[in-house]
Amino acid sequence: MRKKRILAALMGCVLLLSVLLVGCEKKEDTRQYIRTIGVVVTNDVNNVFEELYIYPNGEHEMGPDHIQSRRGVTRVGSYGATLEESELYDILVRDNRGGVYTFEAIELQNADEAVISYEEALLLTIHHRGGGTDEVEGQYVSPGDAPDHPQSRLQQRVSYGFTLQNTTETDIVYLTMREAADQDKGDVELYIDTITAGDTVSISGKLSEEDQEITEWVLYMEMANGEYYISETFDPWTTESITVSQDGEEIQYEFQEGASES
Repeated sequence: MRKKRILAALMGCVLLLSVLLVGCEKKEDTRQYIRTIGVVVTNDVNNVFEELYIYPNGEHEMGPDHIQSRRGVTRVGSYGATLEESELYDILVRDNRGGVYTFEAIELQNADEAVISYEEALLLTIHHRGGGTDEVEGQYVSPGDAPDHPQSRLQQRVSYGFTLQNTTETDIVYLTMREAADQDKGDVELYIDTITAGDTVSISGKLSEEDQEITEWVLYMEMANGEYYISETFDPWTTESITVSQDGEEIQYEFQEGASES
């Protein structure tokens, strides 16, 4: 009698399961998954890069600027980029003089680093994660012939400009500025050549419009003797000239405001 009850219970479970399977059709999974890849682009050109776009090859908008989207921070070195997965990519770079560098139909899926250099030809050297390299030749368009690219969402930029005089006895080999309240955010390159002792140079550049609201910045300097210094705060939007001097081991700064601010 007990065996019959167990058999009946099992038959009931099978019947219930059959009803559930018939009454519940399997739903199609319509979720969309965006696969991404990461690559580091390194600037090995003797110009500051101000804009960097990496986007799917073909009829596609260029998308965000991977440099200016970092709230206006411009670097000479390397830029990390996270990209939606695509078979091939195009790369466009604009330097601080308005020149444009382009590379087309590039495979980046397995790329660890892409180095842009310009000697006898404009080259993109791709270093793969598993080892090995590829080289892709690009095209350069001079500032006077380079087109604007309205696809960039951060084209509205504002200019700063001032002179810097090095009255110390040591060359300045690296000069940047940083937001005083957030120095870990990164450096804004000010001058990429050595500022020799006694020299006066003109410095100018552009940052995103929102950065004009930030009025407290600091200079970061590295000297030829290996020492580095961080200045007191200054406002690059109103500063007309900066004099760097030295008293013993102490570096001093004199910031001169523009006439309109006096």
